[in-house]
Amino acid sequence: MKFYADVHRTKKNSGRYGITYTTDGITFKHVDSFGEFPAGPGDKLFMDTIPPQHTDGAIELLRRG
Repeated sequence: MKFYADVHRTKKNSGRYGITYTTDGITFKHVDSFGEFPAGPGDKLFMDTIPPQHTDGAIELLRRG
């Protein structure tokens, strides 16, 4: 499955970032961290640049497969 992620500032708190993603261009969902991402081994993840706050979560997601 392919995931396309976009990291953006949230409207409620300008210091926080949210993650919006689509799955194969079909579903559209929001998560607060990469730890909540439903991707698994064999899936492909395409993402923009990410803010430093999300670096550890993104690396952990990549380690999962």
